[in-house]
Amino acid sequence: MSVSGVAIAIALMLIVTGVALGLSSQTTVGGDSVDYWITPEAGSTSTMVVSTEGPQFGAVHATTERLTRNEEVAYATPVLMHAMEMHTPGGEDESKYIIVIGVVAQSDVEVAGLSAGPLTPGDPYYANGSYNGTWTEEAVVSPAAAELLGATNGTSLIPTRGAQGNQTLTVSSIGSEDVSTGMGQLPVILVHLSEIQQLTGATDGDQADQILVDTNSRNVKSELADVYPRSTVMARSGLTAKSMSSGLPLAMSVAALCVAVIVGTLFVGTTMGLEITADQQQYALLGALGLPWRSRAVVVLVQALTVTIVGGIFGLGLGYLGIEVTNHLAQEYIAPTAIAVAHPMLGVYGVGVAILIGLLAAPYLLWLTKRTSILDQLNT
Repeated sequence: MSVSGVAIAIALMLIVTGVALGLSSQTTVGGDSVDYWITPEAGSTSTMVVSTEGPQFGAVHATTERLTRNEEVAYATPVLMHAMEMHTPGGEDESKYIIVIGVVAQSDVEVAGLSAGPLTPGDPYYANGSYNGTWTEEAVVSPAAAELLGATNGTSLIPTRGAQGNQTLTVSSIGSEDVSTGMGQLPVILVHLSEIQQLTGATDGDQADQILVDTNSRNVKSELADVYPRSTVMARSGLTAKSMSSGLPLAMSVAALCVAVIVGTLFVGTTMGLEITADQQQYALLGALGLPWRSRAVVVLVQALTVTIVGGIFGLGLGYLGIEVTNHLAQEYIAPTAIAVAHPMLGVYGVGVAILIGLLAAPYLLWLTKRTSILDQLNT
């Protein structure tokens, strides 16, 4: 029981610590490609999906064109996100808020689980900055947004505010994936960047929230850091997994450590304390045979450390397995890449915490041994 208690406590601690390491390390998307987000330095630390109305970049079309000329960059696209109120024809009284995301369309661009492949390549309405080109109306809609609006292919989507004349959207395609959060599925629509700029008033200065860069080389990261002053370049781990504040992973790790130590110590103290109480006659017999209390205390201490170390070793196996399961579930339901890191040093960390649990539980166990009366136990 003591071994199981320590193993479970260590395993849970390693899983949480692995997730914290994943958040702080900003790992790249799975595979050999390295995708980067360039974001304003003072941007929100909330999820990227709802990180709207914050600091924005300007002249984004020209900037991404310059980045794309780099042979090591497959493509670069600005990303503008805005929560917009929309309705279908005749449904003015049933308007719904939708997250609308604008990109410069290419077949390889995928944001929030939606592919820009169904959109006309490029950004026709931008027209070299004149914003009087072809209004495509095209929109790729997530299943959650389609269900919320009651839309199907060909359905018109009318912005409640901001649209001028025939500046509406039409469902070109319904995606197969949703953006999931702890509160359910987010309704998302993918459109051309210039069209959402027109609808939201972001044409002045050619604004966008972030810039997505797809590359097979890590060497471009330093160049990306110089694109805009006071910007942050981070590896892309999915639209909903923006880099957390550096204090959050540390807080998660410390909390996991405290819980593991407290639970493990109480569990070992309780279960081994019951065992020592049940074996009081044996300890009394050792004392009667001339074994001093110090020697009996060493026996108890070695026993406690052995049990916790064995529990820690089992906990390592459970912890690494738990990290694999966590990453599998995360990639299956909420993120395109692993969110937890199985660092080799976690093994040393786990065994060290197991030893600490044994040392913390030892004083109580030694006290139980010392209070054993040799005479009383032998008389019984």
